[in-house]
Amino acid sequence: MTDRIALEATKFGAKLVPEKNRSPHYLSLHFDQGLPADLPGRLAAVTVYVNARGDRLRVTPHLYNDEADIQRFLEAVACTLKLT
Repeated sequence: MTDRIALEATKFGAKLVPEKNRSPHYLSLHFDQGLPADLPGRLAAVTVYVNARGDRLRVTPHLYNDEADIQRFLEAVACTLKLT
């Protein structure tokens, strides 16, 4: 799941640690302009839950998440970023 998120997240401008240096169970997304204002809160408003860690967005999919959840996350982030 994290590989799929990583691939798609780069399409909306997120930067990631190189794959060889990443943990397999979560991602930390970085944005050149910094973490958009209240991005975790705006995503939570559409029931997509992530955490801010400093200037990065921490994404931690779990075993109970599926492809539909990943797609919904990606669409919510892309849509929310257009509002910033």
